This record gives sequence, structure tokens and C-alpha cells, in this order.
Amino acid sequence: RKLARELSVDISSISGTGPSGRITNEDVTSAAKEDNEATHSPYIKTEEENLLHGQEHSHLGYMEPGEHKIKGVRGVIAKNMSAAWSEIPHIHSLDEVDASLLIDFRNRLKKVTHKGASKITPLSVVAAATVRALKKYPMLNGHVLGNPAEKVVIPSFVNLGIAVASDSGLLVPVINEAEDLDIFELAEKISELVERARDQKITAKQMQGATFTITNYGSLGGRWALPIISLGQAGILGVGKIEERPIVVEGQVEARPTLPIVLGADHRLIDGDVAEAFKSSIMEDLLEPLNL
Repeated sequence: RKLARELSVDISSISGTGPSGRITNEDVTSAAKEDNEATHSPYIKTEEENLLHGQEHSHLGYMEPGEHKIKGVRGVIAKNMSAAWSEIPHIHSLDEVDASLLIDFRNRLKKVTHKGASKITPLSVVAAATVRALKKYPMLNGHVLGNPAEKVVIPSFVNLGIAVASDSGLLVPVINEAEDLDIFELAEKISELVERARDQKITAKQMQGATFTITNYGSLGGRWALPIISLGQAGILGVGKIEERPIVVEGQVEARPTLPIVLGADHRLIDGDVAEAFKSSIMEDLLEPLNL
């Protein structure tokens, strides 16, 4: 660790070659050499190449041609996603909610003189509805132990994970005992943890112990996705972008803001009837957010 600090090497990004995967001094010096070569590469991209790769705007999705080791946060994500997808038999249910009252509710709460009111967003309203549904249907808050399945664990608390896209990859900070928070406190917690995750100031401890996760790909412009359930959980809720779309209201087609939602569930534990009841509970609260 001392050598890594002296050479400014991120020890979490190194694959150890010593006994039981331990990191040796040679591993550290080799990683430092690779970083130094990459940093002092004589190749400099021309302005035309920067334009070709869109580098004047963003590094999103860009990598230099060639082979790259998968390590650090990306390595952890790759390992966990592969394990979750191969172990958990996923079922997904897709729906769309008229978000007119949800938006009105959010706008009214933001004007309230109350600590946390300014942090209220559609995501925090969805989170509050999800916590209520998890208390009604605790199977979605549980998980299966063993592969294929040996026992079911149902926690007495709701630890809500919020997936966040950061420069280093997908991070999932966790709000512990979310069932004890009102909607204002929940909004504050979400805002705080999302900001810390995006600034990459989140700690490993703050990303442990989630019992259920919400992923908000709507913030990136997406409408639908089929999110992957994390190991140690039985479900995940995907939230799409709120936009005006045509829906039928009392026999007439109207343009109204709608919120797409997708529930992913572990079919070893969750059957369709439980999944639909859980999703319906969330949708009912979003259609009438005063319930929250």
C-alpha cells in the first residue's frame, strides 16, 4: 500500500498475482509503468480526429482502439452483472402511468416551507411509493440464498438502492431503513447520495446492503429498458423519462405526461400475481400521490 501511494497507483485497479490473489510489489510497479506509458504516449490526436470521435463534447463511450484490461469499478460491475444475469431468472413487467398529478404534487411540495421540500423530484415520489409497496409486499424486499435456491431471506427493513451513472461507471448508493423516512427526508437523502456518487465521493460502505434498487434511466432520456437485478435482491424498478404522450381519457385521446416504469423480479421467488400487485401499488400511489 505504501508503494502504491508513492507511485500514485490505484490499488483497487490491480489484479494480484501473488498467493490467493495478493498484490505484490511487482504488480504495483508494473501497473505504475503501464500508467506512465499511457500518460506519456507520444501519440497526439489531431483536431480532425478529435472531431471525428466527438472529443470536443464528451468522453462518453469513447476508448482508444486496442485491447484494454477490465479493472477497477468497471471490473466489479462486469463481474456482478455476469453473476446476476446467469444466476437470477428474470421476469419483467412494463407499464406507463399518467403523471399529471405526480408532477402537480411535486410542484406543490417544492413550494412548501419544509426542510427538504426543494429536493422533491419525480424520482423521490417514485421512491416513496416503492417503499410503501415493499412494506405491503415484503417478498419483493427479500432475496433467495443459494444457487439455484436453498432459502429465502426477508429483511425487517427497507434499504433502498438508487442507481447512478458516474464517470467511472454505474454506482448504487443505498438509503438505509428508508421505511422510517418521510418523503422530504427521502428526497434529501437521494439528492445527497446521488451528488456524492456523481462526484465519486461515495464510500464502499454507502453502497452496501441494498434490499431493492431503483434505476432512473429516464434522466438519460430513455423510455424503456429491462434492468438487471442485483445479487442479494429479488427486484428492481426501472423509471423512464416523463414526456407528453397520447393516452385515452374518458374515451378521448389526449396528450398527457406519462411515466414509463418497468419491474424486474426474480422468478425463483416472485410469480406474476405478486409482481403485478406490487407494481399496481406503486402505480396507484403515483396516480394519487396524496397517499404518500
